[in-house]
Amino acid sequence: MTRSYPLMTNSRFQSFLLVAAAILVTGCGQQASNPDLVPVSGTVHLVGQPLAGASVTFIAVGATPGEGATGITDEAGRYELAHFRAGKGAMPGEYKVVISKRVMSDGSPIPAGTLSIAELSTREVLPPRYSDYNNSQLKATVIKDNPPIDLQVTSR
Repeated sequence: MTRSYPLMTNSRFQSFLLVAAAILVTGCGQQASNPDLVPVSGTVHLVGQPLAGASVTFIAVGATPGEGATGITDEAGRYELAHFRAGKGAMPGEYKVVISKRVMSDGSPIPAGTLSIAELSTREVLPPRYSDYNNSQLKATVIKDNPPIDLQVTSR
């Protein structure tokens, strides 16, 4: 079974990621928890260097239950996933992984507190094979007692 998201254009998907990231960072009240969630963490490195401020999104594929999970990398490139609705972690299963790092068109960081980048002039730092839902070739498997999922990306 292949999931299709025809309404998620690149711009809409990027706005979705930014809003999801803002919710994760600020919290949205008390979340329901799901005992089936598995803690998922790891690092993202761009050409061997930690990638800070990137959104890491695991999108459920195949028979994997749920929508997926997302997290934001810290200065050391570390991320921890939170399920979109049920707390920290992700459901066991197979995922397509999308990593996005957007900056202002001049290369400067997006201003803190920005909830939507739709009105801003931004650009993606990473190539579409990592940052675009339709083109990402990254995959991950989440299992019980999951080891860290470290992701290596390049600038090309």
